[in-house]
Parts: sequence; structure tokens; C-alpha cells
Amino acid sequence: MTVKKLLFTVALLAFSLPAYAAEDPEANIVQWEKASRNFVPHTSKRVPAADILVRKANALLKGDPTCHAMVRASKLLDQADDLYTKVNAFDGDMRTVGRRVAWLEHLVEEGKCRK
Repeated sequence: MTVKKLLFTVALLAFSLPAYAAEDPEANIVQWEKASRNFVPHTSKRVPAADILVRKANALLKGDPTCHAMVRASKLLDQADDLYTKVNAFDGDMRTVGRRVAWLEHLVEEGKCRK
């Protein structure tokens, strides 16, 4: 994931989700990421390989995940995002997968995970 894509995702989150506005932005990211852990996108074009990657990432994040599990889940979600992009399955559900990559990477950088 490029820095430009990451910055765009973070900026998009900052402006598109005012309902989650709180004083602690880190708490928001944790809340958004935890809320999407059981989420598998239902895109207009079915992409079974990407759905499997999303389910594997969700399984890694069950309970209280380690930093290593979060990094691995982030990579799986990034691969799933690439697969969705290849088949032009663009919709709101697919965007959440891309956002989760940035959220997980940010949480690991900030140390908001079990070592």
C-alpha cells in the first residue's frame, strides 16, 4: 500500500464518518475496526477468492489479537482489496476492506495490540 493511498484513506475517514466523532481519534479507529471484524463484503460481482481472504483475516482478529496477527490480517485484506479491484467490484462494501487495511496498520504502529 502506498503512502499516498494510506493518506487518502485516512483523510476520507476523517471527513466521511462524523457520526463517530469523539475526543480520542484512536478510540474511533479501534471502534471502527472491531465493528467490522465479522464483515464480509457482498459486492455486485462475486469474488470467492477475495471472500476467503477476508474470512481468514477476520478469523485472525477474533478476541484480543496480537500485533503479528493484525499485520497478517492487514496483508490478507490488502490482497483481497486487490482482487476486488481486478474484477471491478467497486461499491461501499469493498471500500470498507481497503479502510480496514489502513486501520490495522495504524493500530499496530501505535501499539494498540497485544505483543
